[in-house]
Amino acid sequence: MNWRSARLSAALLAIALGQTRAGLAQVPSPIAEVKSILHEASALIPMIEARQRSAIAANIASEQTRAGDDEGALTSRSSANAPVGGVAYSLAVRGRLAEALQLIAPMPPGQEKGVAYWQVAQGLLEVAKYDDALLVARLISKDSKEADRSLDILMQIYSAQWKAGGRQAAAATLSEALKLAQRSPELQSFLFRPAGQSILISSRRAAMYERIVHALALAGNRDDARTVVAYISDMAAKEQDSEKRNGILGTLAEAQADIGDFTAALLTAEPLKSAYNADGVLQPIAMELARQVDVAAALDILADTPTRSVLPALLGMSRTLSDSGNYAGARAAVDKINDPGQRASALASLAFEQAVKDPVGSKVNVTLAWRLAQEARQGTIIRFSKFRANGRRRASQNGRCGSARNHQ
Repeated sequence: MNWRSARLSAALLAIALGQTRAGLAQVPSPIAEVKSILHEASALIPMIEARQRSAIAANIASEQTRAGDDEGALTSRSSANAPVGGVAYSLAVRGRLAEALQLIAPMPPGQEKGVAYWQVAQGLLEVAKYDDALLVARLISKDSKEADRSLDILMQIYSAQWKAGGRQAAAATLSEALKLAQRSPELQSFLFRPAGQSILISSRRAAMYERIVHALALAGNRDDARTVVAYISDMAAKEQDSEKRNGILGTLAEAQADIGDFTAALLTAEPLKSAYNADGVLQPIAMELARQVDVAAALDILADTPTRSVLPALLGMSRTLSDSGNYAGARAAVDKINDPGQRASALASLAFEQAVKDPVGSKVNVTLAWRLAQEARQGTIIRFSKFRANGRRRASQNGRCGSARNHQ
């Protein structure tokens, strides 16, 4: 990032922090001044690195829309052919949903259009306009390839309705989510099959069911979650192709872990471990076990998985636990990371997450992260020095051999 990009990013951050959605007690800037600052930021767009220009232009245009400067937003967006999602989001949040949808409608079907609709739905969820969010979810689902994104919105709506006590509305949303999963076509990806090995062929429908189970379990609706787990089990029982069936069983194990039935999850996963990638089957179970019940037991499961895949699993577990406020569990996961540099980075991230709620623990982790970073740096210097020394030694030996040959 060059200095202009850094300056502009800093300006955008300062503006964003001044918005009410940041939840900070600050004196709001006069709207005219905000528009002026954003206008200046927009003028810098052509000077930004090409790879960052579109994203930053989209952010500026979104803030200009929030500030009521539609003309400025159009100029900013047009200057870098920026995505429309951010502007559409701001329009929706301000109660201008029809304009937001009109902005997206002409786009060709595909991921970019799906993302734009998704951003609008996120804004509607923020302001608790669930019926409007349902409308957007249905628009997304018109593209069968974007059904997973539509399902994500539906289950967010469901969770909000359930937690607000709107059980009847939540039930209707759940029914819509289940019907979406049932009618969505299976999209099989081309998978590389090593000679003599089997593969897990994933089922899109089973995966959609599992995501529904996960959302239901998080909302506290274990009864409906168990019902959907039974759907996945029935799918596995009816599947005649062994590789497809095993793929469904892998998803079933995840769903069983979602509802806290870890005994069943491990039993379902057991026959898959020898023939397939064991870590891919066990990691989701370990993640849920750590989140719901027992971090130590979850780490024991990960200890049996191949070393190459332990790091992302531990990082994911640490983030999940810190997000839920279980900083001790997150630290236990970080402590299992062998590489000092990676452990330092994970500790720094954990310290950032806990800075507000646990400042004492945050300070401890920052101090340790700094020490580990220094050790990792020192280790790199030592290894590099040894590498150079060995290189000089080999060069010297080759030189002597060459001299001897020249004298023969």
